[in-house]
Amino acid sequence: MGCKCCSTSNISKDTKVCPLCHSKSEKVGEKTVLSLLKEENYDLVGNQEFYYCNNQDCDLIYFSENTIFYKKDLKITVDDKACFCFDISKEEVEKEGKDKVLDKIKANMKSTGCSCDVKNPSGKCCMNQIEKDY
Repeated sequence: MGCKCCSTSNISKDTKVCPLCHSKSEKVGEKTVLSLLKEENYDLVGNQEFYYCNNQDCDLIYFSENTIFYKKDLKITVDDKACFCFDISKEEVEKEGKDKVLDKIKANMKSTGCSCDVKNPSGKCCMNQIEKDY
């Protein structure tokens, strides 16, 4: 289950610990970081490796050795979404059920494609996360 735009071949398995909440955080591509940051933060990205903190209770979203970005630094709100490409909320998954939502995502992927690498803060397809969480 996944999509072409966010294949694991372009995402490293490297992990680091979030400096704020100490959760395991995975490396994320520069394309993802730049696509979601507010424009005034672009100059802070530079040539660095960034990691994504997936802990919903943590205010930090991306960090590198020298730079930290918080959820407030993004153009989007991350806490209520299950699927960023097709604007599906966590509430919708809980209400409609995981299988129905996954079928909806698959149908949308076939008809319009997806953009997980630039819409999802993790840079990955949401389907595996939905499968795991619900």
